[in-house]
Amino acid sequence: MIIEQGCTSRPLHDRVLQHANGRQSSPLVGYLFVLLGLGAFASLPGASAQAAELSTRDVTMQLHQAKPGQPPAFTDMDLSFMDLAGLDFKGADLTGADLYGSDLTGANLIGANLSETRLDRATLIRTNFSEANLEEATLLRPNIFATLAFSSYDVARFTNARLVNARLIGFFKNINFRGADLTDADFSPLRDRPDTIGTVGRTQMTAADFTGAVARSTNFTQAVLDFSTFVDADLTGANFKRANLTRANFAGADVTGANFTDAIIDGANLTGVKGLETAKGLNIALSGLVKDAATDAEKVAQ
Repeated sequence: MIIEQGCTSRPLHDRVLQHANGRQSSPLVGYLFVLLGLGAFASLPGASAQAAELSTRDVTMQLHQAKPGQPPAFTDMDLSFMDLAGLDFKGADLTGADLYGSDLTGANLIGANLSETRLDRATLIRTNFSEANLEEATLLRPNIFATLAFSSYDVARFTNARLVNARLIGFFKNINFRGADLTDADFSPLRDRPDTIGTVGRTQMTAADFTGAVARSTNFTQAVLDFSTFVDADLTGANFKRANLTRANFAGADVTGANFTDAIIDGANLTGVKGLETAKGLNIALSGLVKDAATDAEKVAQ
């Protein structure tokens, strides 16, 4: 049945009128008009939104029934507070979906499209985001550990993921960003409103792995990155202002134009680092280590 602007298709409409003319209305006619009314209601703006609401069972069924090469679509869906643990999303399209507070423990989101998705307060224990698109997604204070006793086994993976313009705040110890694109991503603390008590502190990324990552103009302001690895990473224009980079490994990284003003970088490995001469605030942050690094580089060249 075709419905256009609240009207039914002419053939069915004419047959109903012909049946009513010259005859007493039967229950069938009344039933047909009810159906027509429901059809018109379905075209109203609010009706489609209500029909679009999904349950955890609905999501699970759609994922189970998805055929190879045909990723399921959950675009702009409200999936907040759902138990989605252990599910294989089969590269699903979750663009603009709301996953606030959802449990994604052990979920397989490899290659999924999560652009503009909200993952705030979600449980991301052992969640695999490898090669996923999280452009402009938000991950504010997600839960990434099963117990208070830290275990690297629980860490979520973002290997080769795209997090351009993503917003991340929280505890990401040992997180895996190997080969990820973090261009213009923001790890800085939220600004506290003057009438509230701030509860969000510095983003904790001790021993995080950024090997081979692209972090151009990424904002690491005040982030705790001690013992983190930036080997061969592109850190062009990155902002490390007031960050803790104690014993971080920058071997082979490009820090051209990066800002290290007031950063703590004691014991950092700067072997083969490119762009040191253009980095801002590095002379003060290193407490004289730049000179030693340059001397070591000269000895290697000789």
